[in-house]
Amino acid sequence: MTKEQLNNNQATRPQPEKGEKMSFLVSERALQKRINRQLAKENERLVKSKGLKAKTELGEWYIINDINQAVAWHCEIEKLGREMGVLKPSENIA
Repeated sequence: MTKEQLNNNQATRPQPEKGEKMSFLVSERALQKRINRQLAKENERLVKSKGLKAKTELGEWYIINDINQAVAWHCEIEKLGREMGVLKPSENIA
């Protein structure tokens, strides 16, 4: 990509209004990895449910320990990320 094409591309991107904060999108998978890096210090990890039965009993996201016991269930990934400080106020889930 030439310098001119790059400049043209930047000009077409939506820019925030004056006084409005820029928002960045983070995928669920990227947020899960961030959370798991923090939870690894406590030998825990965040897991996404597979199957209807697991979703019903544990919720879409739950936390397990090193012996695969659920220690927290029905977790909201965005709320958890913000509480742990791994999802900044300027970031949102894609």
